[in-house]
Amino acid sequence: MSFPHHSPSRSAAVLIALFLIAAVASPAPAQTQPAPSGTQPQPAQDVQVFKDWFLRCGNTALSVERCVLFQDLVNQNNQQPLMQIAVGLWGPEALRGIIITLPLGITLPPGIEITIDEQPVGRAPFFQCTQNGCQSRAPLTDDLLTKMKSGQSGAVSFVDAGGRVVPIPFSLQGYTAGFAAIR
Repeated sequence: MSFPHHSPSRSAAVLIALFLIAAVASPAPAQTQPAPSGTQPQPAQDVQVFKDWFLRCGNTALSVERCVLFQDLVNQNNQQPLMQIAVGLWGPEALRGIIITLPLGITLPPGIEITIDEQPVGRAPFFQCTQNGCQSRAPLTDDLLTKMKSGQSGAVSFVDAGGRVVPIPFSLQGYTAGFAAIR
């Protein structure tokens, strides 16, 4: 089964909600395909494409322009969202952070594990679940940032309701250039 990218226009509402919530809160084998043509957001929305990553910029509730670098993955068989990874500067202090949103129906206590090039790089608990999914967020440490910039691929693993560990792979192609554009 392969997991192509989800169109940035279909995830705009979720991303903007995450972006606005995070802006006021304190930080606490995948085959990628380009988004289908005709799914680009409205011109008023500032979206840039960096290979497998998208950068969306906008004003926060604090009237500060911030950008979020994100990648959405969907199940190619049924087009259901599997995961969104969002990286940006969060909260009034503009601290680097990562928010990972996964579908509902997962086991929360184990949290998530992130691997880069098949090497574990960190774990994080779930922060909250909403109708859009369960979110885990963590600081984007220098070590994690370096590994994401130099890596080829990553995966986020979680435990499903049946107790199975489920890895969702993601691409790091375009991540370094996209991260450099965050403001």
